[in-house]
Amino acid sequence: MASRKVKLFELKVADLKRELEERDLETSGTKSVLQHRLQQALCDVGENPDDFLFDTSDLSKNLANLEANLESKIAESNKSLEANLQAKIDDSNKNLSNLESKIAESNKSLEAKIVESNTKLENKLEEYSGKVSNLENDLCKLGERINEIDDKVNLIEKDLEDRLVSKLRLRLDAPESHTSTSSPSATLTAEPPRYAAPTTDYKPPAPVATVNPHSTVPVFDGKTPWEDYMTLFETAAVVHGWSEETKASVLCLSLRGDALAVLQATPMSERTNFTELVKRLEMRFGHRHMDQLYRSQLRNRTQRPNESLQEFEADIARLVRSAYPSVSDDVYESLAVDKFLDGLRDPETQQAVKLARPKTLSDALTQALEFEAVKQSVRGSARVHVAEAEPTTPPDIQELVVEKVLEALKTRRRKVRSWNCGQLKNPRSKCAAATLKMKQEEHVALVSRVTAVDEAWESKELKKDQQEDPDLKHLLTWKLANNGRPSWQDVAPLSKDVKTYWAQWDSILVDNGMLKREIQSLEGDRKKLQLIVPKKRVPEVLREFHDGVSGGHLGVS
Repeated sequence: MASRKVKLFELKVADLKRELEERDLETSGTKSVLQHRLQQALCDVGENPDDFLFDTSDLSKNLANLEANLESKIAESNKSLEANLQAKIDDSNKNLSNLESKIAESNKSLEAKIVESNTKLENKLEEYSGKVSNLENDLCKLGERINEIDDKVNLIEKDLEDRLVSKLRLRLDAPESHTSTSSPSATLTAEPPRYAAPTTDYKPPAPVATVNPHSTVPVFDGKTPWEDYMTLFETAAVVHGWSEETKASVLCLSLRGDALAVLQATPMSERTNFTELVKRLEMRFGHRHMDQLYRSQLRNRTQRPNESLQEFEADIARLVRSAYPSVSDDVYESLAVDKFLDGLRDPETQQAVKLARPKTLSDALTQALEFEAVKQSVRGSARVHVAEAEPTTPPDIQELVVEKVLEALKTRRRKVRSWNCGQLKNPRSKCAAATLKMKQEEHVALVSRVTAVDEAWESKELKKDQQEDPDLKHLLTWKLANNGRPSWQDVAPLSKDVKTYWAQWDSILVDNGMLKREIQSLEGDRKKLQLIVPKKRVPEVLREFHDGVSGGHLGVS
């Protein structure tokens, strides 16, 4: 490569450092520092830095050597990489071939095992089918045997009753000296020989202490709830201090009907074991294994029409205790309070008691009774004064006023003096002198009402107003979608009125395309639908109730 002469300012940093190294000078610093240092060195030896030329041929040779070495190394690396890659590819191909052969062998062995398993399973199924058939035959025979035993038991019971009656009759016909015992059971125990001739010297033996179960606990025939019967039985056992064997004997003597059939199927060795007897009877008549049934009844339990709060509370307590028998008292009270409040028929009572946050079921019942009493007293002495609503009146208060006006008008019964005859009696409808006049006035009023219907109150306009109402449109969309009650996350960002309607979800329905509220009558025997008035129509409704012909001022301003 030809040499090239360059001046000081044309040298690169590497060339500057090489020149400084040849002169044993410092090689650190920036390019300008290196140029200044080399310029000073040239001046020191008497050279003109501006005219001095530097030879860069050695550097070019070094670069060429480096490039050649680099290319040779790259070629060698490529060859080695290709060789290694080819070797690994060959190994992978061999492993893949081995794997394919193993998979084929595994498939063959697996298919053979599956065929063998299917064959064994079919043989087992045939064997079990035969056993099931034999078992069914045995069950049929056992059922017939049980029926025969039942018939024999009935005959034995009848025979025992006949013998007992005959013994009692004989004892009643015997002399008084032979029948001076305090109870029939003691009489039978102390009975003298039946066929011995009565003598004046005969003294009956001392009465043996016996236990008559019928004098302490009633009989159990399977129709009485098992839990109630066991509560009564355990109480009697504690009072009389019965041992386990005595309890077993008394329990056996108290069984009748279907319960006696369970005793007949019990081995003789277990009839003196009170625990085993209770276990068998509980399995047949108890409800301990019916938790799911009670939970289903509890989920669907609501207050029935004409059902008092006390009756509803007692049934809720029973269902919760039966559905969750092993929970603690705190959990029981919490579950019972929630189910009691959710099942109340009156939304106002439900809301009021929920706001009171009762801790126990008895507290919830007490607060519900107090609220019902206050509501009944307020309703009985209601005096409604309605003024024209301001546009800023909240819709829930407006609707409450409308509802109170309707209830007050329906329940108000006052003794007034007749306008025609002057006697103190009920309104003019009870006055015979004004009957014809009232019919004429009603006919005129009816004609006036029919001819004065505002087109704005037709169903089409009301549907439109509900759809455009900022609060009712959400409720109408949810109801028409029929996807159930929306979650609280969907309702939380909306207005207070929407949350109020959301709380009344179960009592609101869509009728003929319009939202209506289902209201229970005071007697609880019927329901009626109340139109949910759009916000823009509420002032008009209040004005009609106040100034209209049927309103508080009877149309007189």
